[in-house]
Amino acid sequence: MDPELVAYLDAKFERVEDEIRQTRAEIKDVLRLLANGTVCIDDKLSRFREDAVQRIDGITERLLSFPYSSLELRVSFLETWRAMRERNPVEIIRERLKNGTMGAGYTTPPCAADSPESLSPSPR
Repeated sequence: MDPELVAYLDAKFERVEDEIRQTRAEIKDVLRLLANGTVCIDDKLSRFREDAVQRIDGITERLLSFPYSSLELRVSFLETWRAMRERNPVEIIRERLKNGTMGAGYTTPPCAADSPESLSPSPR
């Protein structure tokens, strides 16, 4: 083979190998930049998700807190009403008399059951 051709081809191959090395180095740099960018975007996306979840939770809590608080009040009223309906009215009156919640100016009437005669056994 011609020595000039061999020298020309060696020089050409060397330039191609140098370009390949440079291209590989540039590709590694680009891949490193892409990896760093991906990590940054992933961090930003995670923060966005957390912020969005917090905002949605806050909105949901505000939207649902009013109806549930109203519902809680209504349910407790109904539970109290039912408990009062199931109690003996005489017990309720006695409790109110005992606590003094029957009303202003109301005095307890004398009760025959409170007299000492009612405590003694009745003749048969």
